[in-house]
Amino acid sequence: MDALKQNVAELTAKEQDELMLFILESRAGGKKKAAKNPDAPKREMSEGQKEWTDLIKKVQLVVNREAPADTSFKYKQAMTVASAIKKTELESNDKNIVAFYKKLKAEGEAARTAQSSSENEAPAAGGSTKKPKKKVVSDAE
Repeated sequence: MDALKQNVAELTAKEQDELMLFILESRAGGKKKAAKNPDAPKREMSEGQKEWTDLIKKVQLVVNREAPADTSFKYKQAMTVASAIKKTELESNDKNIVAFYKKLKAEGEAARTAQSSSENEAPAAGGSTKKPKKKVVSDAE
């Protein structure tokens, strides 16, 4: 063991670091995970996943057709509308999609209005909500 310690002591710092890394990796299980094969075929979506993505695309299509002025309608918002329709177990026809879209849009605007009004009222009622800055004292003083 002393001979091994002597040999390690003769190594450069970089070589010692590599040796320590090797030892730690061997204790942790040794081998690293194999890298994913980028050429491997993608897994097929299940029927449920296909139905879900088709519903989201349908919601996007219907909302963009029925409310073309709302250009900010994104995929994530379509997921929210699709989720609401799915939870109620209603048919995903154009009428239901537009109704849920308008309902969720109104709720979102109401929440934003309530949040902005509460932010405006809070400082007026309780004064400033900011903490005073601490004075930095240097060693030179």
